[in-house]
Amino acid sequence: MIIVTIITYEKEASFIMHSPKPSLITGNLEQSEQTTNWSRLNCSEKFLVWVIHHWAYERNENRDPLPKVQAAFEALGFGESTILTADIFSEILSALFASSTVKLTVGCPHNLGTVEHFLLGYLGFLQSKQQHIGKELLSKCLPNASLRLVSNRLNILGKKLTSHNFKISVWPEHLDMLSRATGTTNEKTHNIIIH
Repeated sequence: MIIVTIITYEKEASFIMHSPKPSLITGNLEQSEQTTNWSRLNCSEKFLVWVIHHWAYERNENRDPLPKVQAAFEALGFGESTILTADIFSEILSALFASSTVKLTVGCPHNLGTVEHFLLGYLGFLQSKQQHIGKELLSKCLPNASLRLVSNRLNILGKKLTSHNFKISVWPEHLDMLSRATGTTNEKTHNIIIH
């Protein structure tokens, strides 16, 4: 397991690898990592998980994740909206990592972390016309100002994905995450665990 700490400096985020530390949150949002795995996901969901993983790993290595993400969206036929869609996805992930009030995890290639659950959960609720529940899910990890930004960007992304026939499911784990108590921290440093 690799733990990456993001330290935000004005508009930039740095990733630092270090040894595991105890959790900073009182709730156990990490439980959902173990219950939803790759085999349960449809092709749309697998693609979005790949984007999240690729983005996190490339940023961890100080490389720009956008060229490959853009190429992947282009290969799926996003055409003119390829660059915009990839940029929005990157903005969402950057804002989520920079603003999170809980420890976020990025899963390994065949398991999901909390980041994947938060984003897939929101998009699933959005497609199910239950955006208010998706917003409540995001509120478990974001302060109000960031929640507005991220949810607005996710709404735009959700429309783009829906127009390309992406289907995102709502899993029981997303509902479980809603009911779990989460602790918060006011620190500017947030831990992201990459398995």
